[in-house]
Amino acid sequence: MSNDVIGSLAESISSIATTNKQLTDAAEAIGKGNFNVPFVPRNDDDVLANAIIRMKDNLKRFTREIEKSKEQFRQVADNAPVMIWMTDENKQCNFVNKGWLRFTGRTSEQELGYGWIEGMHPDDYSRSAEIFDDAFNSREQYSVEYRFRRADGSYRWLSETGAPRYSTEGKFEGYIGTCVDIHEMKVHEQRRDNFIKMASHELKTPITSIKGYVQLLLNMYKDHNENKGQFSSQAIQASLTTIDKQIIKLNRLMSELLDLSRIDSDRLELNMQNFQLNDLITESVEDVQQTTKHEIIIKNGTICKVFGDRDRIGQVMLNLLSNAIKYSPKTNSIEVNIYQPAKNCVAVSVSDHGIGIDQEHHQKIFERFYRVEGKSEQTYPGFGIGLFIASEIIHRHNGSLNVKSKRNEGATFTLTLPILS
Repeated sequence: MSNDVIGSLAESISSIATTNKQLTDAAEAIGKGNFNVPFVPRNDDDVLANAIIRMKDNLKRFTREIEKSKEQFRQVADNAPVMIWMTDENKQCNFVNKGWLRFTGRTSEQELGYGWIEGMHPDDYSRSAEIFDDAFNSREQYSVEYRFRRADGSYRWLSETGAPRYSTEGKFEGYIGTCVDIHEMKVHEQRRDNFIKMASHELKTPITSIKGYVQLLLNMYKDHNENKGQFSSQAIQASLTTIDKQIIKLNRLMSELLDLSRIDSDRLELNMQNFQLNDLITESVEDVQQTTKHEIIIKNGTICKVFGDRDRIGQVMLNLLSNAIKYSPKTNSIEVNIYQPAKNCVAVSVSDHGIGIDQEHHQKIFERFYRVEGKSEQTYPGFGIGLFIASEIIHRHNGSLNVKSKRNEGATFTLTLPILS
């Protein structure tokens, strides 16, 4: 073989080796996602090079579609009205949306992996983790409720739902889930449960008392018939008086429950009429004055007529006066002031000198089932719906009901109504 042939063969082998290295480098770069690698086929018949170029173009297109799909998911997730999270196949969090970050006030880096656990209430972690682990191991959907720390440091109840997620090939890739803030609902449920317990107790108390005194009277009557014993007029009067008071209390409690039902079903009817507000206030005070040792003082700063349901507004006044008496057992005076804060309205305030109400409860006491918790408040009976009903009645008259109070400094409740022009 001539030197020329050998030289030509060596040159061809070197060219093939160079081309193969270019093909290998290009294929490796493309596999890593580098679609801008410079690569040109030697000629139109270079089958392998042309195949690599087609592969590069296809992978580039597929990658763009995947990135587009990911970006669409991020946009949907970040604008969703719920908190969204994902885990990998090892239970580690690998995604949280902006809703989650807004709620927690933390960064993605802080929440990913197992960082999110720092936000869960310690008392809820074991139970929640057990539910998640059981579902994860069996690849099932699950739901759980727990408390989680919000950005302001307070713990809020969340409802979490999670489900397994799979690749297009059916490979398990972890879990995806959502969290919804249900704190207000949980608080309302707790108040409702407390209300049911309280209602049961409050209704049983007068019934038990009535039953006891009726049994006493029956025994007195039986003793009179069998042994010709004498009736004690004082005992009879005291028993009947107590029975009457308990019937009045029971009737009031039942009326509150009926009013609550009417409000819920929007069937609280108002019999609107023109009437003298001052006369109604005087009548309400006189009715209450007969049942209390407190001195109730009326200050008529103005005299006016209003258009409304006389009985319902009277109901509100009785509630405010009864509360003033109930929550000021160590004092003996209550002031009722009628005045005009503006030309188009009239205000009636009821002031006591009792235990008072902390600022944090001022708005909440007008909510359904709300009761102020504390050692002092626990000694007073009630459903926790009286002020809610009173507020609803006044608001349906286009008026307002508010309170000014400090702890241990008494309270002033003020209702405001439009004046009849």
